[in-house]
Amino acid sequence: MLNSTPFFTRNLLIWNGIAFIFINILLFILAGEKGVFHAFQFLGLSRPAFLEGALWQPVTSMFIHGGFAHLLMNMLGLWSIGSLLERNLGGKNFLKLYLFSGLIGATFVILFQNSAMPTVGASGAITGLLGALAILYPETTLLLFIFPVKARTAAILLGVVSFIFAFDPSGQISHLGHLGGLIGGVL
Repeated sequence: MLNSTPFFTRNLLIWNGIAFIFINILLFILAGEKGVFHAFQFLGLSRPAFLEGALWQPVTSMFIHGGFAHLLMNMLGLWSIGSLLERNLGGKNFLKLYLFSGLIGATFVILFQNSAMPTVGASGAITGLLGALAILYPETTLLLFIFPVKARTAAILLGVVSFIFAFDPSGQISHLGHLGGLIGGVL
């Protein structure tokens, strides 16, 4: 299955998996729960840390995840949407789209999220892929859980939900990152 996956999509899948294993297993073995916590503080994106000079966080936060389910959902999105887009856009344009969307998602977090809790995951980049798919191939059918839905409809639903919950401080989902990534992909 991975052999037929385009180059950049395949390598992003692999590197996200490696980062997940390294952060969550190796650091736990070496430093216990505190080691994983400190890694998330250092590599995850938070507005206060970024403003104090942690300029690497918008990139590193895209490659670490908050748990296996988080990683799995993002990688399923990357595999299904990313494979289609990379085949049609070409590898370099796909990679630019992925990184641009992730960085726009990170920018939304930096500009609008006041929490010091770090944001982690590839969700901003993945929602950007959905945004691009909705613009370039709006009639493409995706499965939303078990329901078939057009790419345009999925992007609109995600945008509305992300906007509604964007400023909810109690949530553990970076709706601002999703919204920013989606906008980045649409651009």
